[in-house]
Amino acid sequence: MNKNFKFKIKNYILYLDTSEPEAVIALYKNTKEVSVIKWQAHRELSKTLSEKFQEMLEKSKINQKDLAGICVFSGPGSFTGLRIGISFANAIAFGLNIPIYETRQKQNFTLNNPKKIITPFYGAEPKITKPKEKK
Repeated sequence: MNKNFKFKIKNYILYLDTSEPEAVIALYKNTKEVSVIKWQAHRELSKTLSEKFQEMLEKSKINQKDLAGICVFSGPGSFTGLRIGISFANAIAFGLNIPIYETRQKQNFTLNNPKKIITPFYGAEPKITKPKEKK
């Protein structure tokens, strides 16, 4: 075995909460918060989420491949915010082939019971506008 080769242990967990106008992404290493970014996303979440994710990786000097898993707050909360954030988390977990976990307690999670895919929990029936009837 080559003595100069070092194994890099993947132990970073990404936490994501897009249930409210103030979105939160955080990076944890061995249960310690390494970095957190909070911003007023409002109707710009689909545009800013990816930018904030990249900003966090650069700030923490890690690569996406250093992520060992993702934990996402699945609700209740904003219908659109949850859909955007959870879709983003599911896509990254799938693309990196890492486990994804859900929590319903903000910034309080355990890494038990990984899922294949997370679905939003709205807490009530979503209020979706019904299509107009054609005349």
